[in-house]
Amino acid sequence: MPGRTPGRAPTFGRTVPVPGGLLAPRGIRGLGAVGTGATAAAPGSPSALRREARKLAAVCALLALSAAVLVPLTLPLGWDETVYASRFPPYGPPTPFSAPRTRGVPLLLSPVASWSDSVVLLRLWLLALSSAALYLGFRPWLRVVPRPSAVWVAAALYGSLWTALFYAGAAMPNHYTAMGALAAAGCFAGRGPGRGARYAGLAAGLAVATLMRPNEGAA
Repeated sequence: MPGRTPGRAPTFGRTVPVPGGLLAPRGIRGLGAVGTGATAAAPGSPSALRREARKLAAVCALLALSAAVLVPLTLPLGWDETVYASRFPPYGPPTPFSAPRTRGVPLLLSPVASWSDSVVLLRLWLLALSSAALYLGFRPWLRVVPRPSAVWVAAALYGSLWTALFYAGAAMPNHYTAMGALAAAGCFAGRGPGRGARYAGLAAGLAVATLMRPNEGAA
């Protein structure tokens, strides 16, 4: 045919070589890396969400480690912490438990404070709890925001604040109230399958916030 180079197949747009000497239009799904058939995971795919969840967990662990290094684990309990810890015999006698205080913080302390009076052990336990709360608070948002990587970046920014680092190992309700509310909001705004799990997460987040600070939880 006129205008056609002998020995070459007609091309439509740009082409890329594939195994066997064939030509295929660039951009065909399923080619990915040449000759492998691999494709990059879509931003909202389960594998991509698992990858971002692992990054979030790493951020939470790093922030707990940073708090342990920057804030002495031997820091004596403050007055508010003493009020909560004195519910248990190792930290007794009990101090007055006024009306604004709730049973949520003593519940957090009970696995350690019920049998040990070690401040270091108590703060290590609280660091582990605050790190887990940070993860659970931000985890539902991986299915909400268009770019899931923004979730662990936001967790890193929040956790790098001095107030967050200082109180990570403290027997105070603020961090757990915030994370409960954050998780509840993320479950409420979630989309896709798993509606029952989201409702359970919403209820659990509100329950934690209410247990720590009833007024904020009710609001």
